[in-house]
Amino acid sequence: MQLQNVAMMFGLLTCWFAVAIPYLVLFPVLKIERENPIPTKFRMTDFLWLIVILQVGMVPIVQSVPQQGMEGVRGVVVLVVLLAGSALWWGTVRVLCRAGVIGTWKRGVFQLVVVPATLVLTVGGFIVMGLLPLALATPVMLIAYGHVDDSLWLSAGCVILAIVLGAMLAFGMRQLTLWILADRQTADQSGPCELP
Repeated sequence: MQLQNVAMMFGLLTCWFAVAIPYLVLFPVLKIERENPIPTKFRMTDFLWLIVILQVGMVPIVQSVPQQGMEGVRGVVVLVVLLAGSALWWGTVRVLCRAGVIGTWKRGVFQLVVVPATLVLTVGGFIVMGLLPLALATPVMLIAYGHVDDSLWLSAGCVILAIVLGAMLAFGMRQLTLWILADRQTADQSGPCELP
């Protein structure tokens, strides 16, 4: 019964981690975005960031699909990456416009670094937190049964290190988000996405 309680605790911790990272990083932008219900206006540099997002997303995925006999799969993979990357870009530009962020480089950092890193942290954090009970329990159980091997603690150490690095990266992404919002335009200025 105790093992079930520990498993449930780690399950809840995993779900909390998967929800807390996006909330921690993206909440400041989303809070401001909700206060400014204005239409989305794209800047030309936003389309440059779209091209970068699609290229960076497509190259590794397309390279991993074999060329011989998998032409249909390759087309589906390209279509999925195009749709997912475009939807991510459109949502990000919409949020940035409503938040009043007009700086080209700040918009680029948010689109190319903050949002993708938050997605990776969310999915990766969910996986790492799910592996934590296994990584910690396996060495303890093997030692309890007399199988002492110091290399077993390496797996637990790696998972704990991944959690610490993930938390540090999430804090860094939040600081980047706050930097991006530092000199934003408000709706009573020349309009959130208008050129100065």
